[in-house]
Amino acid sequence: MDSNEYSQYSQILSPVNSLKGVGPVITAGLRKRGVYTVFDLLYVMPRSYQDRRKCVPIGEIKPGYQSLAKGKIAEVRRLRFRYRQMVEIIIVDKGKPISARWIGAPRYIFRFKKGDDITIFGRFRASRNMLETYHPEIIGDGEEHEIGRLLPVYPEIENISQRRIRRIMLDAVKRISDSLEDPLPNEIRLSRNLPCLGEAIKEVHFPSESKLEDLEIRRTAAQRRLIFDEFFLLQLALALRRSKVRRQRGISFKVI
Repeated sequence: MDSNEYSQYSQILSPVNSLKGVGPVITAGLRKRGVYTVFDLLYVMPRSYQDRRKCVPIGEIKPGYQSLAKGKIAEVRRLRFRYRQMVEIIIVDKGKPISARWIGAPRYIFRFKKGDDITIFGRFRASRNMLETYHPEIIGDGEEHEIGRLLPVYPEIENISQRRIRRIMLDAVKRISDSLEDPLPNEIRLSRNLPCLGEAIKEVHFPSESKLEDLEIRRTAAQRRLIFDEFFLLQLALALRRSKVRRQRGISFKVI
């Protein structure tokens, strides 16, 4: 193994707290899920994906669906919900309003003001006067990586928000080089039309070519590659075990 290959593997096998933004609290949460290295983290697969490729005009948002919406704040007000404070922001786009609400989050009263531009992502539902969404994600300035693409949604990990784990995962994926040695023989990979390992890992975490409907049913080329690896390694392990059993000396019995 030359120095370049050693460097690639040393980065992937380095402790997870070597990644940007991974401190003691996040490290503890990851370890509870069995994640100790960058390699372990890369195999924490998304459980679903969010379509944030384009903003949906407020007038075209459908109840029951998740949508990325953008508009101007028309009103910010404080309400009560079962003895708890609730902040409501009315967002308007081309005369069409929606209501965004956060329960137990009074800080938003001071964060936003009338006339501000705002971009949110959430699941909307019909109400008496307008569509509403509870606890939508706010896309702030400098967070362009959170929109304009299909975003992964990961299994819940203690002390880590989805936004934070995506940032950490992006740093981990960047450590994967296209020239990383692929353990799967080329003839096997090409005969099944599978991408190389580094490409597959990148595409599963941050899709650029895959369709949302294919991702949801795990049939993209990248997902098929990782699934194939699991079965291939299982079959290899079983074959090695059988080979070991065949080589073991048996017990002889004297026949009378």
